[in-house]
Amino acid sequence: MAHYWKSEELLFSSGGDVTKGWQATYDRYRKKYKADGKEMGQLKFTSDRPEAVGPEAVIVRGKWALTKPDGGTPHGLFTLLFRRIDGEWKIVSDHTSAAEK
Repeated sequence: MAHYWKSEELLFSSGGDVTKGWQATYDRYRKKYKADGKEMGQLKFTSDRPEAVGPEAVIVRGKWALTKPDGGTPHGLFTLLFRRIDGEWKIVSDHTSAAEK
């Protein structure tokens, strides 16, 4: 979560839902991947090169794949919007989708 904008304006979209705010996004992550002894597993990303959409904004599109301890291999796509905030690149919007099982 270090690369995400620590703001109530952060947007995370996945599974038909939109979560607004850094803390709510963090809480969602913890509930989904860390609650009840869950282990996330090994997450890998592949992406195209970033595409500038202005001097202070970049879009990164790509694929994610998760290898879970139980052998499951969910995967999908993501689109991230980065903005330069106080001299650092931060994710301000994350749209992640999972491929159908």
